[in-house]
Amino acid sequence: MRIKQIQPIRSFLLLVFFSVITLLSIKAEEISITGAFIQLNANNGGEGQAYWNDQMLRMRALGMDTVVVQYVAYDRFYHYPSSIKGVKPSPDDVIMKILNAAREF
Repeated sequence: MRIKQIQPIRSFLLLVFFSVITLLSIKAEEISITGAFIQLNANNGGEGQAYWNDQMLRMRALGMDTVVVQYVAYDRFYHYPSSIKGVKPSPDDVIMKILNAAREF
């Protein structure tokens, strides 16, 4: 039984070891982040167009050209207007604000 308990720990340590070795072998100038995920929530879901324009400007300044909205609905709350029965749609179309900002910048 003790061997079965050690196996996951050993596998995890090997994974960490090889991950660190891989990261150490990559030069800093070779690393580039070209995009980001946006996870909408109660805090940023109600932000206006100026907020999303600013976010896109900041991402562009960092060299990013890709944005992925992680999800547009959570449980029964939708981050865009919807006529689906039983859901709570956002009064503002947050997805459209993000798309407008992405097109502009």
